[in-house]
Amino acid sequence: MKKSLLALSLLVATSLGCASSLSGTWVADSTTADVNPIASVTFAEDGTYTAGAKYHGVARATSGVWTLNNGNLVLGQGKERRSYGCTVEGDRVTLTFDGTTSVMMRMKK
Repeated sequence: MKKSLLALSLLVATSLGCASSLSGTWVADSTTADVNPIASVTFAEDGTYTAGAKYHGVARATSGVWTLNNGNLVLGQGKERRSYGCTVEGDRVTLTFDGTTSVMMRMKK
């Protein structure tokens, strides 16, 4: 029982640490906007997100849950999940998906 509680505590602490590095609102960098369908996204510390994206020329809003572990960002809800390679460097995040790399910048408060 104690081992289970310790493992759960470590998992929560690790998740919160990752959350704080990505939490906030991000917008597509103009130099990579053409390869990034996500125009803007807000990552909340509670593990939820909202995003504005354009797929095949159609703008749409989306929301769901997110996790970031070992450089792997997973976005989605239910069975619809998408995984991105993710590197956070201060106010710049680099996302890699399906052989394409895009950059997003954190909006200042």
